[in-house]
Amino acid sequence: MATTANRLAKTLRTNISKKINKLPLKYFDRHSFGDILSRVTNDVDTIGMSISQNLGTFISAIALLISCVVMMFYTNWIMAITSILTSIIGFSFMFIILRKITKIL
Repeated sequence: MATTANRLAKTLRTNISKKINKLPLKYFDRHSFGDILSRVTNDVDTIGMSISQNLGTFISAIALLISCVVMMFYTNWIMAITSILTSIIGFSFMFIILRKITKIL
């Protein structure tokens, strides 16, 4: 997971470097290059650390979800379909209610 996070951070740094090189010179007249570089470095490091910490958890959660669904179908396919459909309906109602609440607030 750390290797994947480091590769992603390297890709981000490369893309940001290309973007900075395309900026017009008048942008650097208003902003100091050190300030821009430190912001980019800190942001990319923060993103890389977050991905490094959370990517393993995300992959294990997906594996757990898939294995649970497989075991549910292996045990009783009718109850598995019922529970999946009930969950989808519940999440749909939740999103509808959240949209209405955010309009009120």
